[in-house]
Amino acid sequence: MESGILWAVLVALGLALPRKWLADKFVPLSSALAWLLAAWAVLVQFIFNRILQWGPVQLVPGLVLVVFSFGLVYWLVHRFGRVESQIRKIAQGLVILTYFYLVFDLLGLVVVILRNL
Repeated sequence: MESGILWAVLVALGLALPRKWLADKFVPLSSALAWLLAAWAVLVQFIFNRILQWGPVQLVPGLVLVVFSFGLVYWLVHRFGRVESQIRKIAQGLVILTYFYLVFDLLGLVVVILRNL
């Protein structure tokens, strides 16, 4: 389910953002941002109980760091062709696994729907 939501968000961004911003870099940029998002999600899971105790003053620096990291990845992909080509190679290698994951995700969705009938 999560992969379908992420795919829908990336497609919506691809349609909404100006063509000049993405040009030929949509695959490496969206792949790098998705991996970064996954890394941040893992980190949040590790310190989830601590985050629940934080107030707004403690959350703001963390959110600034997240936004900065996304901006840094965006800049690295657009600035350095070597970073873009390496991300593109990794993404091409993982695309077959993504298809399998989507199939299993759909099967899981069918199981949840059938159990709730």
